[in-house]
Amino acid sequence: EDIRLDGVLVGDLVSEKRLVMGADGKINGNADCNGSAIEGSIEGELRVNGTLFLSSSASVNGKILARKLVVDEGASYSGECLIGEKHFK
Repeated sequence: EDIRLDGVLVGDLVSEKRLVMGADGKINGNADCNGSAIEGSIEGELRVNGTLFLSSSASVNGKILARKLVVDEGASYSGECLIGEKHFK
C-alpha cells in the first residue's frame, strides 16, 4: 500500500508504492519508492521510480534520482539531482 509519513524515520525506506510525507515528516536515511509527494525533510538519497513532487515546505539534503520532478516555489534541495529515464535503466 501507499505509505504516509508524519513522524521521524531513522533508517532506509523501500516501497513499491507511493510515499506521501507530511510537513512534520522526516527521514534520516535513504528512500526508494514508486512515486512521492514530499512536504517534510529528507537527509539522504531519494530515488523515485516515477514522479517526485516537492511542495513549498519540502527540504531534501542529498542525491535525488527521479523519472520526473515537480518543484513548488519555496522547496529546497541540496545535492546531486538526476532526472529522466536514462537513470533507471
